[in-house]
Amino acid sequence: MRILIRDAKDQPILNAAIVSDVDIILTGDKDFLCLDMEHPKCMSVTQFFEFEGVEL
Repeated sequence: MRILIRDAKDQPILNAAIVSDVDIILTGDKDFLCLDMEHPKCMSVTQFFEFEGVEL
């Protein structure tokens, strides 16, 4: 299954993350953040801290 991202310039980054079995992509890029993927999960730093239970 090939997952496409809106911005074609981001596709190599997404492909590399999938092939490398990355668990989480931390980003502020809205093209990544709007992807509805479980693996790798794309989230902002704030979302990651919440996910990990870190209080700011």
